[in-house]
Amino acid sequence: MWYNGDEYNGNYENDKMSGNGKLTSKSKMFTYEGNFTNGVFEGKGTYNNEKEGWTYVGLFHNGKQDGEGTFYDKKGKSNKVIYENGEFKSITK
Repeated sequence: MWYNGDEYNGNYENDKMSGNGKLTSKSKMFTYEGNFTNGVFEGKGTYNNEKEGWTYVGLFHNGKQDGEGTFYDKKGKSNKVIYENGEFKSITK
C-alpha cells in the first residue's frame, strides 16, 4: 500500500510508522491522517482521495476502511456508511 517516495509525517517505532501521523502519496493523489500501528493505518482516521474528490472519515483496520464512518462526496454531501475489510457494505440511517 505504501510506496517509495510517499511522505510520512509522524512518529516511528522500530522503523515503522507509529502513532498519529499523516501519509501523503508521492503523486499527491491521496492522504491518510490518523493512527498508525506497526506501519499500518489503524483505528479512527481520515482518507482523502484527491484524485476522485471524496473523503472517508471513520474506522480502519489493516489499512482498509472497516466499520462505521462518514463518506463525503465531491460536493461535500455526506452519508453514514459501513465498510467491511475495505468493501462498502451499506449506508446507515
